[in-house]
Amino acid sequence: MGQYCERTAAGLWGEPFNAVSNLAFLLACAVLLWLVARRPGPAVARPGAAPVSVWLLPVLLGVVGLCSLSFHTLATPFTEVLDSVSILVFVLCGLTVLLRWMWGVPWRWAWLSMPAFVVFAVAVDAPLFAIGGERAALGGYLPALLCLVGVGFALRLRPHLARYGGWLLWAAVVFAVSLTARTADRPLCARFPTGTHFVWHCLNALVLFIVGYAVVRRYQSLTGAGRLVVRPVEPGDPGVVRILVGSWGGTTVVGHGEAFDAATLPALLAERDGEPAGALTYRVAEDGLEVVTIDAVVPHAGAGSVLLAAAVEAARAAGARRLWLVTTNDNLDALRFYQRRGMRIVGVARDALDATRVIKPQVPLIGAYGIPLRDELTLELTL
Repeated sequence: MGQYCERTAAGLWGEPFNAVSNLAFLLACAVLLWLVARRPGPAVARPGAAPVSVWLLPVLLGVVGLCSLSFHTLATPFTEVLDSVSILVFVLCGLTVLLRWMWGVPWRWAWLSMPAFVVFAVAVDAPLFAIGGERAALGGYLPALLCLVGVGFALRLRPHLARYGGWLLWAAVVFAVSLTARTADRPLCARFPTGTHFVWHCLNALVLFIVGYAVVRRYQSLTGAGRLVVRPVEPGDPGVVRILVGSWGGTTVVGHGEAFDAATLPALLAERDGEPAGALTYRVAEDGLEVVTIDAVVPHAGAGSVLLAAAVEAARAAGARRLWLVTTNDNLDALRFYQRRGMRIVGVARDALDATRVIKPQVPLIGAYGIPLRDELTLELTL
């Protein structure tokens, strides 16, 4: 009691403005959930098939509102911890999801942003708390503000991501104002008995909404109804390289005992509204056109289909009599995809992954769906 200007007595409604203003978080949560639900993706996707990571920030926004509401009504040490932890979880997950959806950083690397942010936050907050206490450190929220500004400017440097960067920079401006309202709550008590903490709630709900909205809109731009366009690109095209690194962790791939630097191969790039949606690399030889890699930024969004169709046209233009590729025994989704598009299994190389691991030791022993990764399957389409 007494932590905030408005609370002068115990009881559920000791902070009516601070409590009711948490509805802003719940309203922002509801709007984001509606936006995700009403635009699940293109016709090729399953209804409601948005990935968990797209739903995550809207859900966490609602959790922040509920935890804050519990603190400003019950006002116990436990609810105070819930309030702080819920905001921290949103910040950590928000940074991870932004890295994944904006830049296509693989999840195994994107998650590392969580401990990195914690280290950064401690490095920034510790000296500020030591010098001037909580007020000097802006309640510990300065690292989040700096991170929001940094991500916003980084996105502005990429033309196809600039609008998202602009949104996040505006969110940073609102966040700075909301931090001012939070910091001014106690000093302005004599003049404003209700305090200004409720303003922090309303503005902070807008900040979290903008972050979540940026992720939702990015997802929709990659999977929406915009027309997919495929164009041939030169080896080493930056868009293709980004997709290769995001899917394979690098540009080196191994198939039928050979190592390829896929970045040096001819490629097809699928784009939706000017943003990369998928890439296919290939090589043409006497035995036909071999698809070396095919990757979609977002699965089930149509990029794989248009890329494979474009590869068929490229094969015919090159005079190839067949289009073929190699995949692994665990890749059930790909096997279904290729066979539905007329390709047939024409060869099985048993234990081929043993030789692959000699060239690329990081290839795992267990693949998708918990299936032991052992064999290579060759599929072809006769032209």
